[in-house]
Amino acid sequence: MSQPQQIETGSDGLPVIVQGPWSRDKLYFVEYFAALFNGGMKNKWPVRIYVDLLAGPGLCRDRANGPEFDGSPLQALKCQTPFTKLFFNDINPAFVDALRTRQKLVMPQADVEYSVLDCNQAASRIRGAIPRSALVLAFIDPWKYEIKFDALASLASLQNIDLIVTFHHVAIKRNAHRQLAAVDEFLDDKKWRDRYLSSEGDPSNPRTAVLIETFQARLKHASKRSLAINILAIRK
Repeated sequence: MSQPQQIETGSDGLPVIVQGPWSRDKLYFVEYFAALFNGGMKNKWPVRIYVDLLAGPGLCRDRANGPEFDGSPLQALKCQTPFTKLFFNDINPAFVDALRTRQKLVMPQADVEYSVLDCNQAASRIRGAIPRSALVLAFIDPWKYEIKFDALASLASLQNIDLIVTFHHVAIKRNAHRQLAAVDEFLDDKKWRDRYLSSEGDPSNPRTAVLIETFQARLKHASKRSLAINILAIRK
């Protein structure tokens, strides 16, 4: 299992999350995709919504050498072509307060709705607040296995949504030889170990690919449609 989040005080006196080197790669992808999403769709979709269920305080600090950098919510707020509405949620009220303060400094005019809920409860509430006319980009960035499959499937069932999901494949692999209900619930598949373990030594069927394909297939099946699911495979 992953280590607890390391939280420090940032240069602005508000909390920051200390992140490893993988975070910048992950956030680069999210920033790049969000720019394409808004820039490419602004003329076709006047309502473009961003959802971040585990938003954090908005600012991170590099564990290796200490500089601060924007987390996913601030990246979304700073898109050159802006989202028309953003939903930010975190179960930690101090994080939400910090994010709200930082948002008012960088993009005070943004239409942002905040919530302090378990990410699974937030998924259900936010889903109900999204109009059918909206195009949605949702970033799901769990620290461990906080997000349950049913919550992801609920979001995935929206008609016009792209999902970006952080996938801690190394942590899942570490649990392949023991029963761990949290992993089974995250993948919504109690037989994933059989496929994963049987792929050992098969170069045509890499183990990481087995895990990702299992997750994508279950999500597409649950949503009863084809959708864009971008998986950020994190070595954590």
